[in-house]
Amino acid sequence: MQHNPKNTNKIVLLFILVGVAILVVFTVMVLVNNKTFVDRTHYRTIVDNAKGLSGKPAVLFKGLEIGRIETFALNPNTNDIEVDFFVFDQYKSKVVKYAVLGGHKNTLLGDISPFELILPTATKIHNFDVLAAGDLVPHIDSDLGQAYIKNGLIAVQGNSIDSIIASVNTLLLNFQKENNPDAGSIFRILDRVAKMTDHLLSVSEALQKSNILVQAEGMMGQGKDYLGALPKLFIRVNDVIDGAEGVVKQASLLITKYSQPELIVEGITDGKIPPMLDNVNASLTVLQTMLNDIHAERDQLVITVHSVQQVLNKLDKTLQGLNNNPLLKDGIKKDPKGTGIEMND
Repeated sequence: MQHNPKNTNKIVLLFILVGVAILVVFTVMVLVNNKTFVDRTHYRTIVDNAKGLSGKPAVLFKGLEIGRIETFALNPNTNDIEVDFFVFDQYKSKVVKYAVLGGHKNTLLGDISPFELILPTATKIHNFDVLAAGDLVPHIDSDLGQAYIKNGLIAVQGNSIDSIIASVNTLLLNFQKENNPDAGSIFRILDRVAKMTDHLLSVSEALQKSNILVQAEGMMGQGKDYLGALPKLFIRVNDVIDGAEGVVKQASLLITKYSQPELIVEGITDGKIPPMLDNVNASLTVLQTMLNDIHAERDQLVITVHSVQQVLNKLDKTLQGLNNNPLLKDGIKKDPKGTGIEMND
């Protein structure tokens, strides 16, 4: 089978066109991603060291990328590094007079962090005049930037690592001063620490010689036993509380039942208490009538009793006369004088 040269050329051309199209698409995507087609405004600044600028660091404003370093070169007359950078036109209103670029050098790594656009303090500057293209935006470490900070036009926070190193250096210097009233000399502090250590050692030896540690250990053991017994105590207390709860429930039931005692009595007697009380009341009424009659006839009863007593005395004398034969004894025994009977009117 023979291949047609025309068809082969068409296939090769198609592959080439597809590759070129893919390359163009990726190139356009990269350019769009880098905002190549976005309008820019160029400015310049001056730094004293170009280390870290080869990476073309970004220019940030509150964490948002608003531009990028474009070129930099050495000025042979001043030995400064003149830097050209651009800002996207949508952010050029932020590049105002008295604004500075911050980009501190990392002390440990030797790199320069992305530049940060720092605006002047609003309390000091009321009218923000936008800089024209190509104007100088001073770096914060430059003489002009430091003058802005000194005059209060710029309020910035120091680099954290540099601040820590400076603080450590200041602390060491203060420790080494003999006339430092706040911290004192580092050697004096070490001497005091040594004396405190000796004192702690002497205290430790005294504690070892005494019985305080033994007593403390015994107290700790007792405390451990007490703590071990606490769960059982809690269980007992819980049981007592449960029992008390049952008693309270029973008392509540009794209170509920005995809140109306007349119903309980009526239930026990099957409703017969009212007739029984009526009968008792009637009997008491009859008894009261009898007592009233007896009280009314008390005088007659006294007389009757006195007569009966006299009859009984005479009968007693008759019996004594019969029992005492006059031939054998002196006759009937005389009665002792009586005390009499109280007579009520």
